[in-house]
Amino acid sequence: MNTQMLICIVLFVVMLVNFLLARLPLGVIAGTTAALLVLTGCTEAKTILGSIGSANTVTIGSMIILAAGLGRTSFPSRVTAVIRKATKGNYKLAYLGVLLIALLLTSMLTSPMAAYAIAFPIMDSVCDEFGVSRSKAQFPLHVHSGRK
Repeated sequence: MNTQMLICIVLFVVMLVNFLLARLPLGVIAGTTAALLVLTGCTEAKTILGSIGSANTVTIGSMIILAAGLGRTSFPSRVTAVIRKATKGNYKLAYLGVLLIALLLTSMLTSPMAAYAIAFPIMDSVCDEFGVSRSKAQFPLHVHSGRK
């Protein structure tokens, strides 16, 4: 094992420990790690900077902003009220309703990430309304929305 590989592994482990401890913001940890990878010669600056502005990074960032913004509006709660009324208070049918919304969005939109960013706040609202843990509902929804 050469020195460069050892440096990369050490930086990776230190980065993971810092992520787990959560004492610093994620951006500070990621930026510091990226800078150290360049300073130690493990990678070139153009490789890191080229990845920051890639289409995937911009799409994911945009979808996170869309989901956060949509979650702050009254739209998810209004949709949840309609779903609750249509399902007569049955959580499983309400969950199926959100899955159908995600399916419809996935077939209409070109990006599964966009469909998930719209369905995510609705599912959060359904979980809050029915008193169900968000983590139990979001993973299956994400797996479904990611399928094409």
